[in-house]
Amino acid sequence: MALTRCEDVMTRHPRTCEPGESLLDCIRTMKELNVGLVPICETTEGRLVGVVTDRDVAMALSHDESPSQVRIADVMARDPVVCRPDEDVFACARAMEDHQLRRIPVVDPDHHLLGIVALADLARAATRHKDLELELGTLLEQVSLPT
Repeated sequence: MALTRCEDVMTRHPRTCEPGESLLDCIRTMKELNVGLVPICETTEGRLVGVVTDRDVAMALSHDESPSQVRIADVMARDPVVCRPDEDVFACARAMEDHQLRRIPVVDPDHHLLGIVALADLARAATRHKDLELELGTLLEQVSLPT
């Protein structure tokens, strides 16, 4: 059975925000799309420079600042863990497990964002790969551990 690659399961062309936008813009994107992660790409080349998660938002708002006054660049996680489109989903699952992540951006060699692989994407792929189904149990346990 052929391995499933990240590009086979990823959500393509996810909506992004820019580092100079406000955190409020990012929150609105999360709400509109019902997602917990927004990729942050630079405007000039469209390269991935960070991510903002719902947890990042919560931590930023705990400082009593208005989200319209906070820049995304000030709260985003820089140098996020990424996968390549031709990597197999097992490598992606292991990266999620190792770093306790629920979503991983997929980038090309120049770090341009191509998509995102989420736990739900791996769960759908697991219906075709028994080995991945077994790995998912461990993955879910690991990403749910307290940090």
